[in-house]
Amino acid sequence: MRIITTRSDEYTTHLPAIAPAHEYEIVYATEPPGGPLGYYGPDVYNDQSVGVRFTPSKTFYLKKIGLWFMNNGAPGVPEITVTLRNDDNNGKRSIPGGKIFETWKFRVSAQGWNPILEEMISKATPLLEPRTNYWIVAESNAPGRENGVWVMAGEGAGFSSTTHNGSWQDGGTGGVPATMVRGIEPVK
Repeated sequence: MRIITTRSDEYTTHLPAIAPAHEYEIVYATEPPGGPLGYYGPDVYNDQSVGVRFTPSKTFYLKKIGLWFMNNGAPGVPEITVTLRNDDNNGKRSIPGGKIFETWKFRVSAQGWNPILEEMISKATPLLEPRTNYWIVAESNAPGRENGVWVMAGEGAGFSSTTHNGSWQDGGTGGVPATMVRGIEPVK
């Protein structure tokens, strides 16, 4: 497991009181990767971005996210850009929106198809509102066959979307890449 810090030039918020990592609450979490089909998932490369939608049940400040990745390239080669975004919902579809709350970058550390949880710490700690859809989006300029793979959760369903020819496809419920979002509640 690795921890990656973030930079967010365009978004600031009031910072919450600091809580020890063991006090972070789960905002959203899938099962870890694995299951009857083994390890597989959508490639994240120059022709395809991948997004997972989540909806907090109560108000949280974002503290960290974790994504399970494996590698089609050499360890440390494919660089992944991860963003926390709003939901672009016109009433007929739900896809990642253009408003970015925070951005992280990391190089996939997995060696081959042995998934590793890549964790990113939030510095902006954006406020996540209850019953509001948010997206975690992974993108890369890596060419196919030298790219990272966001590994599917072993069980359960979630809501995700991918790009095709540069455009987001209508999101849908089904198998979802393994994701973890943690936060802390505001001090009352």
